[in-house]
Amino acid sequence: MNSWVLLVNITSIICAILSILLNSLLLFVFFKCPAKSLSAFKYFFFLFGIVDIFFSVVQAAFVPITVGEHTSFVFLSVGLLRSRECGFVGLLLFIIGCIFVLLLICNSFLYRYVVLCRPNLTHLYARKRYVAMVVALNSVLILDWGYSVHRTMPATAEFTATFRPTVLNIVQIDIFNTAHFGFNTKVSYRPL
Repeated sequence: MNSWVLLVNITSIICAILSILLNSLLLFVFFKCPAKSLSAFKYFFFLFGIVDIFFSVVQAAFVPITVGEHTSFVFLSVGLLRSRECGFVGLLLFIIGCIFVLLLICNSFLYRYVVLCRPNLTHLYARKRYVAMVVALNSVLILDWGYSVHRTMPATAEFTATFRPTVLNIVQIDIFNTAHFGFNTKVSYRPL
């Protein structure tokens, strides 16, 4: 492993530890000193804190990096759990977690829009039926994203052999021994 990858590992672990500590402190303070004005947004704050802690743990354990060239890119796990068995699951969780964060931000924006711009509709969208509908829609979107990633990104032997020299040249890591997801517009599990 070259010095660049070692520096990325150390930096990622330090940032992840700080993130876990600060988000845990934020959640602790949030539950010990609840502000009355935050009652409507407390679930979003809670979810953002939990998601940040999740990403910090995944970042510290797997240290996912991206290497790209022309029409290809590959997610590599270069952390402590970079073996093909453990790292594959970690990378899959990391990639699926990205869509979760995007949905959380979108839902937070829509909620704030309804509360601030359409206060007369707030009581309507607070009903259990609408909340269940939003949760179901978000779950379907997350499952669809996860299925798409799982179906299109696992690197085939042909992709790995094609992209191996690039990864060796850039980060000096043999991708045959490291967990990775890859995508290429010409050579992949499902070519575009």
